[in-house]
Amino acid sequence: MVEAANPFVIAGNSLPKLQFAGETKASRRGIFRYNICNGLSNQLLYHAASISQAIQQNYAQVEIPDYFILQGTQQSDENVLPTRSNSLPFGYVFDADYFLTSIEQNFGIQGRLVPFLSQSQVKNAPKCKGMATLHEANADTMRIIIGFFHPSRQHMQPLIDAILSKLESVGGRSEGVCLHHRDGKDWHEHCKRWSAIPDGIYRGNCLTVPGQSLLESIQSRGLRRGRWVYYCGDHEIPSELDTKLFTVTSRQHMMDFSDDDHAIRDTLLQQQKVLSHDYGLTLELANARDFWALIDFYVCRRLPYFVGNSVSTFSAIQIALRDGHAAYWYNSQSIPLQEMWPVFQVPIVYTYTELSATTGKHLLQTSIESVRSHMPNNKIHILYHGKNDTKFINWLKSRKVIIHEHNPSWRDKIEEMRLNGDSNTSHLFLHSGNYFGTWQRIDIPMFIETEYVLLLDSDTIIRKPFTLADFGLNLTYGIAMSSEINFEDAIPSNAGVTLMNIPHLRHTHTEFMKFIMRHVRQGKFDHPSPSDQGAYLVFYNDSVKFLSQYFNFKPYWEVKDRVFQRAYIIHYHGPKPHDYVRYIMAKGCDKAVKFLCARGIRMSPSLLCQSLAVFAQASMSVDPTAYCQASFRIPSQSAFCQQLFQDMSSQNHRLLSVLFAASHLDSHV
Repeated sequence: MVEAANPFVIAGNSLPKLQFAGETKASRRGIFRYNICNGLSNQLLYHAASISQAIQQNYAQVEIPDYFILQGTQQSDENVLPTRSNSLPFGYVFDADYFLTSIEQNFGIQGRLVPFLSQSQVKNAPKCKGMATLHEANADTMRIIIGFFHPSRQHMQPLIDAILSKLESVGGRSEGVCLHHRDGKDWHEHCKRWSAIPDGIYRGNCLTVPGQSLLESIQSRGLRRGRWVYYCGDHEIPSELDTKLFTVTSRQHMMDFSDDDHAIRDTLLQQQKVLSHDYGLTLELANARDFWALIDFYVCRRLPYFVGNSVSTFSAIQIALRDGHAAYWYNSQSIPLQEMWPVFQVPIVYTYTELSATTGKHLLQTSIESVRSHMPNNKIHILYHGKNDTKFINWLKSRKVIIHEHNPSWRDKIEEMRLNGDSNTSHLFLHSGNYFGTWQRIDIPMFIETEYVLLLDSDTIIRKPFTLADFGLNLTYGIAMSSEINFEDAIPSNAGVTLMNIPHLRHTHTEFMKFIMRHVRQGKFDHPSPSDQGAYLVFYNDSVKFLSQYFNFKPYWEVKDRVFQRAYIIHYHGPKPHDYVRYIMAKGCDKAVKFLCARGIRMSPSLLCQSLAVFAQASMSVDPTAYCQASFRIPSQSAFCQQLFQDMSSQNHRLLSVLFAASHLDSHV
């Protein structure tokens, strides 16, 4: 491997861990061959998936079809394969040198471009396996390989630059929103057929969010005041986007109305001459659908914000390449491609105030460390209140946490609500800082630019990695929460882990704030759940969905071990790890969490100990002493806590399970 400074080499921790068939070049297999077919998006996916397979199977070389299909729209179930009459050479549209060098220097496999020139070569060319190729490929490797497709500097880049130059005059590229809209006749026919497939799989999001126009949908997504739209779709710009609220343009619109200096048309004409003179091809670029799709693809990649249709593979690839940042889909819910290519991030969001109790900071650090351990490249955001704890702020930055300074104007009103609340109903009312911290989440949609985020309380630990695919297909249009006290309830109840649809929460934020302010004096809402949790469940009652218990697993639940093994996130709701340590030391659990503490120890001591072991491992990786010292003032108790965590992090939790089971609960709790 060459030096990290090499522009072709990706940082080592970004590369997926692959299982190779052998360890040495001598043991490598021969040549991997494949073919591509159909439109732009399919070609990119099939290239990436096939090369990924070659890497996984430890081939020494991969033969890359030297084609880009210009008109790959399928007119039937038959694949559109590359031929000299419908294709350009790979190196005409892509930077072939960069691509080949990148796959070799990052993955150790040599690539060679291979054309199928003669009729017999075309006949004997490898088959295009289609989407089945994705099932056999490493998803993360595919994501990296697609990133290696750069436009050719000589042929494609001049045309892309000509369009980008025109866009600069629209409103500045930094405020541009690429809108990929599918609404043509063929798309509606596709949606009708696709939605009617009788296999029980949810397919209800092919067009738009029910009850929302396209304009309303994009306004609640990336389109804020001062931003403008670059429209790319399968028809003319819709009339509903003809509004004074923002500027909208398209490639065709610029060519027809604003290409006064003929920069775009002249560049296109030059490329047409090159094709004829250098390649002997008479293909008409002006009518080549996938040629222009590729141009739009790269123009959109250069704009800071993207709104697309997640059912479209073009949009899905754009969303994947943005890694959970500044990417929305106006039809909302799931991305069908996620079932075959599970790389779509769900950004994690926390909230924190420096007014929180000291233990809260270490809990947060432990939670963040668990995310970085299992999902090292996942986006993490935090709404942060305070400026004094520079050491902690620098620690967050070192973990690549995106910090949003949060100083809400409503803070005094929330403190008034806390003082009006009943501390007998919830321990949240006992601490001003902790109470304010729980309410910070209501401003999340005003800071984050993406379709979905997962809010985590600081007392959560990621147990194993997940992507958007793990949340299912029929996702919430608003919020989704899981069970609280009982696993089997399957009722949205606990806000400690909440899947949030950012556009919907942003659209309703003003009314939600008014609703909250109307309840300041009474300090509660028409719901058994306290504080912000009750506010969410009442206000968003019509759109709240149930979130799988495996994303909000409680240590005190009475379930089988196999159920625990399926958990993605453990939530130490109620009793925190140090409360259970107090029990082991015969000090009893805190009064506010006594019931849940007793429940966990009585009903599921084995799972409770496994849950504590998960926390201990993450906590020790942050700081072996900080949490115990913050939780216990007496040195001997702190030392006991540290030793206990050390034993648990070393997988010695079976002994603790025996200790729990053998103890006389009533004498301790």
